[in-house]
Amino acid sequence: MVRYMIAAGALKLFSATGQTKKIYRHLGNTVGAKRRVTAGLPKVYVDRAQEIITQVRKHNAVKNGDRLLELGTGWLHWESTILRLFYDVEVYLFDVWDNRQFPAFHQYFKEFAELVDQTIPMTDQEKVRVHGLLDKVLQATTFEEVYALLGHKYVLSPTGSLEQFPDGYFDLIFSCSVLEHVEKQIISEFMKGCHRVLNPRGLAIHLVDLGDHLTLYDRTMPYNKNYLRYSNTVWRLCFQNDVQYFNRIQRPEWLKYFADSGFKLVEERSESIELNGLKVSPSFAEFNHDDLSCLTLKLVYSK
Repeated sequence: MVRYMIAAGALKLFSATGQTKKIYRHLGNTVGAKRRVTAGLPKVYVDRAQEIITQVRKHNAVKNGDRLLELGTGWLHWESTILRLFYDVEVYLFDVWDNRQFPAFHQYFKEFAELVDQTIPMTDQEKVRVHGLLDKVLQATTFEEVYALLGHKYVLSPTGSLEQFPDGYFDLIFSCSVLEHVEKQIISEFMKGCHRVLNPRGLAIHLVDLGDHLTLYDRTMPYNKNYLRYSNTVWRLCFQNDVQYFNRIQRPEWLKYFADSGFKLVEERSESIELNGLKVSPSFAEFNHDDLSCLTLKLVYSK
């Protein structure tokens, strides 16, 4: 818990000014990339590759020629590149700031190339395609070369606005552990924007992580929902920050945001944890035990 509090204070300091935010991002992109290369491909990324391919196949969500939008494409465009290995699609890589890490991208896909056959069921034709593209991707030395090879479009929008895209522009919108980082006060408008740019026949696939991201800085703590113990006021004053912001939105709220934006639920799967006697703040009194114990949401929506 001590490291949790120290991390909260440090992230508050990094959030103080525009310059300190730039310093934080620079450190994250340099130190973070080295750490990820050294540690290698995490199992969670292998699981994510399996998940996105499984969901796309299950719901027939992608076909060749489609235009896709990945929200919060992050360090290494993981899901976007996984999908591009299997489909001839145009993917827009959308983010609010540049935190790309090419060394980590190269390392992760180098390791993925060695285990993809055991990870994702493929036809012989798919194996030839996937390995052929991976060989070319691993020859690239910059993200720009990868974009030229795969046809990715990298888009930075500091405000997070989707106004630049026409109505119905995308056949699939997807994200993994991203929506929880969107500021709560703009969620409603952001979700309406997602609905607007989705093709009437398209789908949206999202994994939302409801856990307390500050626990990731304290290895003595399990990954849980420790933030539930704090009131909105205490959280805002002592813990909330701009560089690693997460919105503490709970399951019923997410479902309402999607519904109010015009989305229709196709599939919902969730994973829960035991709260183990955690004293929950009255700020969360409107939610029942099952909602508060929900740790991840896997959602598929149509327009």
